[in-house]
Amino acid sequence: TSPHDDLPAQGFAPLARWSQPRLQHAGTYDEHWQSERYPLLPEDFDERFYQAAPPDLIQPGYLAGDEFISLLGMLPEGLTHFRLPGVLALASLTPFRGRTRQGPLVLDTVAIDLDTRQVSLVWRGTFERRNPLRRLAIGTLNVPFHEVAPHG
Repeated sequence: TSPHDDLPAQGFAPLARWSQPRLQHAGTYDEHWQSERYPLLPEDFDERFYQAAPPDLIQPGYLAGDEFISLLGMLPEGLTHFRLPGVLALASLTPFRGRTRQGPLVLDTVAIDLDTRQVSLVWRGTFERRNPLRRLAIGTLNVPFHEVAPHG
């Protein structure tokens, strides 16, 4: 490696929606989309567009929610360990007509704010939208985890 080499940008911050790693998945917003699909997403839209993490930080699949995290060289106090809370999030949807549907939500975002020492978790769910909802209930269950020795 030399100071004159072209190196890819590196970082831990979320990628902007207009950055190429995300924009390539946005789909085609042309006249056909405007006349035939709008306000829906384009037919060639790829859900990877929603992935804001830099490619090297993308976890394949979804998180279990009880992962052990180590931060090294990121805080003045040195090596820091913590475990995600081990929570299972569930949703229950009751439409005006039809049966109540229930299902687990998936943990797909972990954001670590080093300045405030806070971790934000986001669970998401996808449900078919046929008729308006009469009731939406979201709850959590604490899931016991097996203790493992910290690595690092």
